[in-house]
Amino acid sequence: DYSDLEAVYRLAKEKAVARICACSNDFGALSAAYACEKLGLPGHDSYETSRVFHEKDRFRKTAVKLHLSVPNAVSFDDEEMAIRYMDGMAQTVFPLIIKPADLSGGKGISTVYDRKNGRKAIRLAFSRSKIKRIVIEEYITGQQQGVTVFLRSGKVAFDYSTNDYAYVNPFMVWMSYGSPADHYSEYRERLIRDIETLARETQATDGFLTIQYMLRDGVPYYLETMRRCLGNQHYLCMSRDMGIDFFELYILAECGEDCSDYLRRFRCADIKSGFMALFAPQNGIIERIKVDPRLQKKLFDVKMLKGPGERVSDYLSDKLGMLYFSLNEEDISWFLQNKKTLFRVDIRQDGTEVIGP
Repeated sequence: DYSDLEAVYRLAKEKAVARICACSNDFGALSAAYACEKLGLPGHDSYETSRVFHEKDRFRKTAVKLHLSVPNAVSFDDEEMAIRYMDGMAQTVFPLIIKPADLSGGKGISTVYDRKNGRKAIRLAFSRSKIKRIVIEEYITGQQQGVTVFLRSGKVAFDYSTNDYAYVNPFMVWMSYGSPADHYSEYRERLIRDIETLARETQATDGFLTIQYMLRDGVPYYLETMRRCLGNQHYLCMSRDMGIDFFELYILAECGEDCSDYLRRFRCADIKSGFMALFAPQNGIIERIKVDPRLQKKLFDVKMLKGPGERVSDYLSDKLGMLYFSLNEEDISWFLQNKKTLFRVDIRQDGTEVIGP
């Protein structure tokens, strides 16, 4: 259980490990930071700094202190207090987002439009949170985007921005492509300044930082931060677009090694690479998975996790596979117009009925 701080530390000490590389999970990043701090190993933030980047309420508090744009939010560590807060809210403040303070990938998150559903969402968020803290946050609309930067001595050495889209699960990035994201040049200076302000405040160590944000009226509202490898393997796309191996760079940074050679060699290609996750429209047995032939020609990697005959038990989070593609500028318009019809997953229910998207 890599969320067990003390167990990871004890194991690392027992095995006399020289370096620790975090996995693609917030709890893994926290445990790695904790163990490295206790053992005096390089490559990671302090444990308290890591909590700022991987616990939503701590990040909101730090962002407000630094006058960064974030949704208004209140955190709770007591379920009944949160419910009383919800019951006292005027209907005009809805909709709201309610989420665990410590989970990623859309787990335990709800959009609520009234107090009754708000109570249910609070109970859900508390039930999923390991640290038993939740955030009640204003609902921000806009264009969802993300940026991954490499921090070096508190400065942004390079940045890679993406357009992010949700589909089946509104709280999970289903598809992403870059770089740069739409209108990025218009607010990039502000975003870089904010990131470097955050890095100075937290004394962030050298390495990757990824931020998801909502672009509204030209202003990026910061939603989530993470200092870990991305679970969707988006580094495959970044590596293709920028000419360096992002996985090797990540490991070097996590190990506290010199990254200068990689930082000198990165470049921006004339393609936009991205990923698309395959999801089923509902639970059941997979009958067939079809991918549009034109998209197939754009793929440079495919990673399938489930196939025909296998069961989907949680269609909102069960990824059936990942498609990795590269687009030229002339492909973008076609791709965006057709993005939700570029694959089809048929599901068999009760052995007979087949349901498509």
